[in-house]
Amino acid sequence: MDGLSGILIVHMNRQLLGLLLVLFASLSVMTRALGQEVPDSQIDVQGLDGELLDNVQAHLNTLGAAQDITLIRRSVRTALQALGYYSAQIELLPREEHGHLTLRVMPGEPVRWRTVSVRLAGEGDNDPVLKSLIEHMTPRPGEPLHHGRYEAFKQTLLDTALARGYFSATYAQHDAVVHPDTREAALDLTLDTGSRAQFGTVHFTPSRVSESALRQWIRDIEHRPWEETLLHQLQRELYDTGYFSSVVLEPQPQPAPSSRVDLLARLTDRKPNRVSTGIGYGTDSGARLSLDWARPVVTRSGHSLKTRLLLTQSSQEAGLSYKIPARHPVRDFWLLQAAHQRETFDQTLETQSQFSIARQTRLDSGWQRSYYARINSDRAVLDTEGKREVVSDSFYVTPGISFSITESDDPLRPSHGYAWTGSAEFSHPTLGSDTDYLRLLTQGRYLYPLADRHQVLLRSTAGLLVYIPATPAGAVPDRWKRVLAEKNLIWVGANRSGNTVHVQRRALFALMGVRVIESRIAVDTNRIYLTGLSGGGKMASMVATDH
Repeated sequence: MDGLSGILIVHMNRQLLGLLLVLFASLSVMTRALGQEVPDSQIDVQGLDGELLDNVQAHLNTLGAAQDITLIRRSVRTALQALGYYSAQIELLPREEHGHLTLRVMPGEPVRWRTVSVRLAGEGDNDPVLKSLIEHMTPRPGEPLHHGRYEAFKQTLLDTALARGYFSATYAQHDAVVHPDTREAALDLTLDTGSRAQFGTVHFTPSRVSESALRQWIRDIEHRPWEETLLHQLQRELYDTGYFSSVVLEPQPQPAPSSRVDLLARLTDRKPNRVSTGIGYGTDSGARLSLDWARPVVTRSGHSLKTRLLLTQSSQEAGLSYKIPARHPVRDFWLLQAAHQRETFDQTLETQSQFSIARQTRLDSGWQRSYYARINSDRAVLDTEGKREVVSDSFYVTPGISFSITESDDPLRPSHGYAWTGSAEFSHPTLGSDTDYLRLLTQGRYLYPLADRHQVLLRSTAGLLVYIPATPAGAVPDRWKRVLAEKNLIWVGANRSGNTVHVQRRALFALMGVRVIESRIAVDTNRIYLTGLSGGGKMASMVATDH
């Protein structure tokens, strides 16, 4: 029209030219009033909320500024149809005084699924995982049509088939027919899985661990139906052995018609020896020196060794851990551990020695089981004015069994999950022990997301209250029992450790009380308290300050 107007103006007189200019300006105003073009301004949407409003605004945001109203209408309808609303009414309410355009939208009733047919064909027609996914994700007749959920369902079904080894899976039929006039939709979907691949032979690049040992550990996966989770599990377990710094699994499909897929495991050995040292200073321990030495592979069958040495001005610690694979270095192995510690506290020398042997097994159900036996020797000697006195000397052998499980949505940053541990152990003089006891222990934690950035952590571990008496009796007073039960606290107090007993002996009794209880009961280390009465209160402040 602009070009035609220009041609006409050339042949018009001035009066007619002025009339046409006025008419052109009026048409421009009328065009703008009718909403043919929206200025660079905000578009308000009324009549929608929730997902409908979010989707409409997301589509409008892609248009940019100064868009044609036809394009705006089309964008709103597209956003609503994606969520199943095909009969929406859109009314334009220009509000030029505010520079806004207001859209009043009445979405109407959504299109609903009338008939739904989802089928599997091929070798995977009875695959339990695919059938379960169809059962839980397929839209039901009568449900509103939601194109996003439908496409997500299709993609999830296809991805799951591929992950389970149906590498030629494709949709032989995928018709979703919409009838806007009757607000009904029909779905006809058929996934042809084709044949399923099988794990073939696993080949290894050379490493310090013998191939015979490696093959024994991975034999469960060979010749099984392909499953991507098994591939990831194999890679993770090979890395978790601690033998390798890198594990890369390369699938190697075999020529047709074979459905076998071999694997090449490219293994990079860790360094033969790893040594780390540390030097520091602490106000409680003084100068500190640590030395750690680890040998990831001691023998070709996969034995491994770790040692630790820690020296401070007041204590010396040495420890050793030796791991022997049984059926698997991660899921089933023997663990031998030995430790020795010497600690000097004022005039008291305390020595502790421990040796343990355990068979640790991860069951198919996810539980960890451990059979173990521990040998402990504790001795404390008090040296006062050149006189050495043995104040504590104990030896005990403790066999036992424990079970534990941990489940969470994310092992690194969990938002919800739980952990549970249970154990049973005993000690008796017939085993050579100085003690006679049976301990049954259970503890658990439960993590639950309460709201955004808020979590609830429930745990059943008890706290510990150490009491230093002023009198010879260390028993808990009756009036304290109710409070201890309410606060979930364990009371420990030593008899014959009142005000008439030497200060060093009283402090030693308090510290030994903590160690004895911690060795027998799971204690919340953030809830260990020290208290006392009269002179015992003074001792409590002294011990707490020094330790």
